[in-house]
Amino acid sequence: MIYKFRILSNEEEKFMREIDAPANITFLDLHKAVQEAVGYDQSQMCSFFISDENWEKGIEITLFDMGDTLDQEKKVMENSIISDCLKKSGQRLLYVFDFFSERAFFIELVQLIENPKDSTDIIVCVKSEGKAPEQIKIDNIMDDTLGLDFDDDDFSDEWDQEINIDDLEDY
Repeated sequence: MIYKFRILSNEEEKFMREIDAPANITFLDLHKAVQEAVGYDQSQMCSFFISDENWEKGIEITLFDMGDTLDQEKKVMENSIISDCLKKSGQRLLYVFDFFSERAFFIELVQLIENPKDSTDIIVCVKSEGKAPEQIKIDNIMDDTLGLDFDDDDFSDEWDQEINIDDLEDY
């Protein structure tokens, strides 16, 4: 069986990728295929989330074992087979590729091909349109995650002043 996935982004209107993959691949295989299809660095943290029809996050499938054994809802990509989690067309995944800024691709299983005439065991990007969004947005990390907004003016001479410990209040 072949799974046909469509990948979209809410950041780039003309971006779209379609990937055909055998049903017996792991989420790690799909991760590598997505990364290759968009030209990203595969070493960055990322996760798949099985989602509902409203793109709400469900079970997380992580790139690495995070050591969080208390959460039974988390799986590891290397040990998770696609066909164990996705059974019918229309099912959706969120693929968080920029952890610090919570940026993600929207992936939908658009078709299951039961008896493909060209049966193959490889994953293929069959359609590629538009430019992929940047993999990591540094300005989002500074603004959103840390709540900071740096300008050149922020680095004034005040930073060069010495701190007198006697001037600090006791806590």
